[in-house]
Amino acid sequence: MKKYLICLLLALLLTGCAVCAAQADSVVLPVIKETEFAVATFDQPYNVYSGPGIDYYRANSGKAQYGGKDCRVYGQLGDWLLIGYKLSDGNFRVGYISADALNHVKSMRRTVAQLNFDAVVIGYADDKCRLTDDPVLNNKTLYTIPQGTAFSVLATFVTEGGREFTYLEVSTPDGVMRGFVLGSHVNYP
Repeated sequence: MKKYLICLLLALLLTGCAVCAAQADSVVLPVIKETEFAVATFDQPYNVYSGPGIDYYRANSGKAQYGGKDCRVYGQLGDWLLIGYKLSDGNFRVGYISADALNHVKSMRRTVAQLNFDAVVIGYADDKCRLTDDPVLNNKTLYTIPQGTAFSVLATFVTEGGREFTYLEVSTPDGVMRGFVLGSHVNYP
């Protein structure tokens, strides 16, 4: 009987581990690669938001704007384009502009990919961690996420050098923000 109970307990533990692993692996997050983008120049400036909508945080004291130079277009999400562009101070910014910009293209190399961030997972900051809109050059901090804060994980961003950032959405005192934190600072329940 004792041997039977031990075998039963072992079987239950193994089944439970398999179910937990299946749940953790059931969500596959998209990967955005720094090296995969269209290059575009638009013939007018556009306001830049951290997320796909005017209600999202806007960097530079609410004045972030793409100014008409070459930019990287990582993809389209509904009526918004996820772009990256170099700032005059040497930093880089990743954010969203209206997809209306596609009607005002001066030049475009490659086609614009469609983005899908439907497979959202909940993550937590393992310690206070720095949220940036510049995962490419200087990783300048936009906001420090307090330890234990929950957020929605949208994708993984992989830099040319192989560094992995977690692309996420978090509620802050300044509003809802999307940005990047080093992947090593994210825990999952």
